[in-house]
Amino acid sequence: MRFVDVVELFLRELRTRDVDQVWYCQPSVAAGGLRSEYREGIRLIVPPTIGRGGVPGKIVTRLGYLFFEAVFLLKQLRSPPDAILIRDKYWGAVLGLLVARLSGSKLLIWLSYPYPEHEQEEAESATGLRRLLLRSRSWLGFRLLYRFAMPRADHCFVQSEEMKRDMLRWGIPAERMTAVPMGIKKATFDAVDFGVEPAQPPVVLHLGSLAAVRKLEILVDAFAIVARKRPDARLQFVGEGDVPEERRHLEQKVREAGLADVVEFTGQLPIEEAWRRVSLASVCVSPVRMPLLRVASPTKFVEYLAFARPTVGNDHPEHTMIAQASQGALTVEWSPAGFADAILWCLDHPQEAQAMARRGREWVGRHRTYDRLAEMVHAKLLEVIGTSGTAGSGPVPVASGDRAR
Repeated sequence: MRFVDVVELFLRELRTRDVDQVWYCQPSVAAGGLRSEYREGIRLIVPPTIGRGGVPGKIVTRLGYLFFEAVFLLKQLRSPPDAILIRDKYWGAVLGLLVARLSGSKLLIWLSYPYPEHEQEEAESATGLRRLLLRSRSWLGFRLLYRFAMPRADHCFVQSEEMKRDMLRWGIPAERMTAVPMGIKKATFDAVDFGVEPAQPPVVLHLGSLAAVRKLEILVDAFAIVARKRPDARLQFVGEGDVPEERRHLEQKVREAGLADVVEFTGQLPIEEAWRRVSLASVCVSPVRMPLLRVASPTKFVEYLAFARPTVGNDHPEHTMIAQASQGALTVEWSPAGFADAILWCLDHPQEAQAMARRGREWVGRHRTYDRLAEMVHAKLLEVIGTSGTAGSGPVPVASGDRAR
């Protein structure tokens, strides 16, 4: 169970609302056989991992995963649950639809990311067998998941309102889709210490992956502008690339810009230290440019606001919606000058920027802590399944898959 929305929404928040669950998960990284584990009182079925790596082991592990997934879903015919929930699976969605219709269970599909489009894009830069496999998976995703299973599902949960609008073109009725964006743990939100003063000299912070596809060079270019007008400012990158070359590329960009003395790369930090860095920042930045992420719900934008940090993001649909609804953040065009102007405004107007950030935090507290999101999801589950929501009568979703990305 790799993702915070899965852990917080289902294993914690929905479990406290009497939603009984059994999960079929991804194979473990370590070699091992088929087994059951328990987390937060919920049973997790983990398929076997064959060998310690290499192509043969990966192929056998993948085939085993699909086989046990089919067995797990077919077993639901013997004692049907209230609902079968499929997250980001192609074949699982088709088989889940069949089992749901034969058993009388409701089929719920959760789309957390546009995987078919992602695989289609990856195929363009791949070669040989990998390109063929990616094209095949993308083709299956469009046809099995988007065209066949989701239009026939009893309800679909998607990542954002923008993804909901995007999925309309596949014939999925709007009334059978609910956007469930990313949020922040209630405990993390409540634990924010407002007695912490911003660091001096002032810090502009980016929290998250340094992956090349995120095009973070724009922050280096923007900070070059900032540094000329505010030489006391510092830039921090908190996080790491998917591969070492990605961080080295950004470090080289920093050196070429003459900013090596005022830019820090912390690498991957424990989450508590990462939050401490966020709380000390004078400005936090959230650049999201990848075309595929247009339908995403950027987590760090919400996290920054939860910590009441003055926040700057580019004109991404989710950024723009939150900024307008809360009046608690700034959004700019995708350009070095755009980011630089907003960063400088926050640095030069600290009281106004902090007041803005407090409005953002208030909005997050009302709409984006996971207990709030769980209330919405739980109400929708009860509506789809058709129960009254009284104690002990909660739905029993059975989830197939926690897909890594």
